[in-house]
Amino acid sequence: MGYPAATHYVDPAGNNADGLSWATAWTSMQSAVTNCVAGNVCYMRGTQTLALNDEIDFTGTSGTVAAPIMFLGCSAAGTAGAGEFTLDCNSAAANGIALNTTATNYIWLEHVKIINATNDGFAVNVTSLYWVLKHVAISGCGGNGFELYQMSNCNFINCVARDNTSRGFYYSYSSNKYAFCMAEGNGGEGFYNYTIGSYVNCVAIDNTGDGFGLLSANNLVVNCTSDGSTGGSGIKFVNAGTYMAICNRLTNNNQYGIEYASANMRQYDGYNGFRGNGVAEYLNPLASAKTENKSESLTADGYTNAAADDYNLTDAAEMRNEANNLDWDLP
Repeated sequence: MGYPAATHYVDPAGNNADGLSWATAWTSMQSAVTNCVAGNVCYMRGTQTLALNDEIDFTGTSGTVAAPIMFLGCSAAGTAGAGEFTLDCNSAAANGIALNTTATNYIWLEHVKIINATNDGFAVNVTSLYWVLKHVAISGCGGNGFELYQMSNCNFINCVARDNTSRGFYYSYSSNKYAFCMAEGNGGEGFYNYTIGSYVNCVAIDNTGDGFGLLSANNLVVNCTSDGSTGGSGIKFVNAGTYMAICNRLTNNNQYGIEYASANMRQYDGYNGFRGNGVAEYLNPLASAKTENKSESLTADGYTNAAADDYNLTDAAEMRNEANNLDWDLP
């Protein structure tokens, strides 16, 4: 049974007494997950190293719409938002965080880093709803960074998947939203999904597959960047349905800037910038598509500061302003 206290603490250097202060902090995030109930907040600091066959399992832990459970990474001084909590899977644990057998809903996870899992950094194996992941970074894993197989109606904000063996973000359930997320240097697609999703201000850089590989209808990609996909296109829409691609930057991808791979699509796109894509800037097999043909060829990559992971274009303001005035009359 969960403790009634509203606030819990995790610190691998704690004494594991009751988790109700920094002095008596849980030494494992698992203890906090097991004991937190709806409305609780858990502050976490330091680095926890996971052992073989170990993972943080959220099975049976849920908040409510009025009282989510929040897990917040902190600085060494215990200040939320000023640092991060690290789960080091130590090339031993299969997954860093897993949702395995029971639906887990209404969880907020923020300022957490997951590294070196032998499989996925964040693995979802059961239907789970209404999570918020903010400033969660996953790198160096042997599978996907975020394996979101049965996650729906969740928000990902400022999350990063970098240098994972398979895909950066992978999911097959519906209505997840991504804002200001980055997938870089992964061994498959940067962002890959089978169903409805939206991507705003996201970046896919130097992934092996498509930057954005979107297999189902009703996907929205706005003000995103795909650069340097070595084996695919910047944005690839695969199956029949309705799609929207507005104000994106597609540069230096191996195949196309934007690829519509099916003839049975209803698409709304425009004000996209292209440069240096390998086969062609644009593949559109459906001549009757509703397309605002005001995209442009970029004379330079024009990124604000790529070295600092800012891949916004310095010259994109006019494109964005014009796009704000579009009236697509969407069904």
